[in-house]
Amino acid sequence: AKAKLGDHLGSLDVVLVPGVQPRVRVLPLTIEVWFGGQLVARHARCYGRYEHVLDLEHYLDALTRKPGALAGASALEQWRRRGRWPECYDRLWHRLTERLGRQVLEDAAALTEAPDDAKTRLKGKAGRAKRVAWGAPLALDAVKAVGKSMNVSVNDVLLSCVAGAIGLYLRGHGDDTEGQEIRALVPVNLRPLETAWQLGNRFGMVPLPMPVGITNPVKRLYAVHAQTQALKNSLQPALSLGLMATSGTVEKAAQRAMLKTLSRKATALMTHVPGPAQTLRLCDSAVERVMFWAPQAGDMSLGISILTYAGQVQFGLIADAGLCPDPQAIVAHFEPEFQHLLTLALMLPWETKD
Repeated sequence: AKAKLGDHLGSLDVVLVPGVQPRVRVLPLTIEVWFGGQLVARHARCYGRYEHVLDLEHYLDALTRKPGALAGASALEQWRRRGRWPECYDRLWHRLTERLGRQVLEDAAALTEAPDDAKTRLKGKAGRAKRVAWGAPLALDAVKAVGKSMNVSVNDVLLSCVAGAIGLYLRGHGDDTEGQEIRALVPVNLRPLETAWQLGNRFGMVPLPMPVGITNPVKRLYAVHAQTQALKNSLQPALSLGLMATSGTVEKAAQRAMLKTLSRKATALMTHVPGPAQTLRLCDSAVERVMFWAPQAGDMSLGISILTYAGQVQFGLIADAGLCPDPQAIVAHFEPEFQHLLTLALMLPWETKD
């Protein structure tokens, strides 16, 4: 029954919606683009001959690659003439440049100029057929205990288990993973806590190196911790948010090029979602387990999903059927990898109250 459910869920991931087309409304002052009943873009109309209406927000992609080009940009000059760029913006720009200039340049280069991801059996041309898998949940309290004893976050513990499971899968198929890393795109929330209740997403996607070649579970855990700490202190999440915002305003060919470039830099898309802490009820029945699968993009073969719900941690995987026909083999390694860390944590000296 579980195998049939998995096949059905895998087929749902590629269902196409026919006949859905965007609609353009030409109004006296603006041009609006509608899709699915929602307004997705609005642009000012241009009535003058040989006149171009330029919007600086459409140049975010270029500015991440060449931040110094803003000073001489035609769009900036047009905004100055029209009074849309007041002098206070220049003062703020100068102060931010002094404070963050070097970090922005370094993080933008790391984000856009990173080499393609490592060549493994999980990296290649993805097809449309998918396979899904999921395993038994872990106790959230046990995961927290491991994190506390090792002085790392719950997310670090889970990501380390994912890296270990993928590494075991690759070595089990005869691959040499010594010294190897693969990248997973992970979302980083950029919404302040005080506005967390508001609708809509505000997050950046950043590539996280996963040390699949480290077989020692403790070394792998601290390697993951070092990577997540480095990302927390960088500007890459904010820069990637700007790139994603820009992608929605360019032509479809440019969108495909950006997606292709991004997908070459990672093997997986991974997300960790905190769900309800209490058991939900539906039609007076308790919902024992909840699961979702992270959508894949481009040629990324894996979608890794981690969900905390009612005191449990659920791990799921959706994979390209051609590149990873047996994702359950990866999922099967997840719980044993955690048990290794739990056993080691229990062997450490614990603080006791007098």
